[in-house]
Amino acid sequence: MVDSYGSGSGGSGVSGGVGASAGARVSGTEAVLYSVPKKMSTVFLSKFLVLVLLSGLFYAGILLNISLLSLRRATESNAKIGALMIVVFLLFFGLISNFVKAKHPIVFLQTGVKLSKHKTLLFSEISSVERKRGIFDRIFSSYHLRLNKKYVLEGIDNSVDLETYLNQLVAYAHQQSAQSGYGYSSQMGQMGQGGYGSSGSYGGYGSNAGYDGQRRY
Repeated sequence: MVDSYGSGSGGSGVSGGVGASAGARVSGTEAVLYSVPKKMSTVFLSKFLVLVLLSGLFYAGILLNISLLSLRRATESNAKIGALMIVVFLLFFGLISNFVKAKHPIVFLQTGVKLSKHKTLLFSEISSVERKRGIFDRIFSSYHLRLNKKYVLEGIDNSVDLETYLNQLVAYAHQQSAQSGYGYSSQMGQMGQGGYGSSGSYGGYGSNAGYDGQRRY
């Protein structure tokens, strides 16, 4: 895990309404190989429903505790209003926070995948990539990737085969690391050159990645 930089943005259209971009675009001090937006319905709407449910349960618990205190009518009324305002504020804050997170795309740099604004997981540190689908993934036609059984890339549209792309990058990073232990970052830049076309297809990730042919979403 290393400190990271800013993320890339923009890109050409991909079939299924998913925008994406690829290529050697510079982000901070490291080029962005590829970025794909998260599916808003999965990342934001699912968390919205969960937050509403938890907020309702939290408020119901507060009301129950207030009713057990045998307070005066006016005091009880003020306590309920105060509790409601706190719950609404927390709900609003949670929604804004999740919306901002959902708007940030999944970004692949030359050396790793960005987990947050300041953290990047190096490809050479990734030991496992698992494709998972939860309840909301099944509802909204998406999936998420679990890296090292710990980190999660969520809200990936079913039409985007991000698992194959990531596995190619990880395999290449491990191969280069085993051979030389360093100096593979410049070659990694070639792996994002295939890019997505307007038709929704992407080319090979570069001859160094060992990926032939094209895949169409």
